[in-house]
Amino acid sequence: MAANFVIEQVFEYTRYMIPGGTAAEAPIGVLRDTATALRAGDVRDSLRAVQRAQDVLNAVKADLLVQVDSQRLFELDGASTAKSWVRTALRLDGSQAAKLVRCGDTLRRLPAVAAAAEAGQIRLEHVNVFTYGRRHEETPRRGLSR
Repeated sequence: MAANFVIEQVFEYTRYMIPGGTAAEAPIGVLRDTATALRAGDVRDSLRAVQRAQDVLNAVKADLLVQVDSQRLFELDGASTAKSWVRTALRLDGSQAAKLVRCGDTLRRLPAVAAAAEAGQIRLEHVNVFTYGRRHEETPRRGLSR
């Protein structure tokens, strides 16, 4: 549990908020900003906005997958696991599906990491590093005392 606290302290973040809105509206705000950047005409700004939107949507996808997994919604489509559902429904290969499922779990367990990812401040690859660290912190080491 102490590792989660330390990881949470890594981020000093502010959620991307629409004035008067909620954190759930953050992706919508990022998409609006992206549309504005695309209309503005500066190719470099457009690419930056598209990358941020892609990063935010990847975090949202991982977060939604937690719901599919925890509520076992994948069974409604005849899949036996969330990973197999992702491979079929989202057309991702097995390693991408497994990574997405693991990252979704990390986002659920580490709210500050989730907020940073949903705000486009970090990418899913960064979340995967937290996933690796969290999994290894939770795994007891043979021959070492804590």
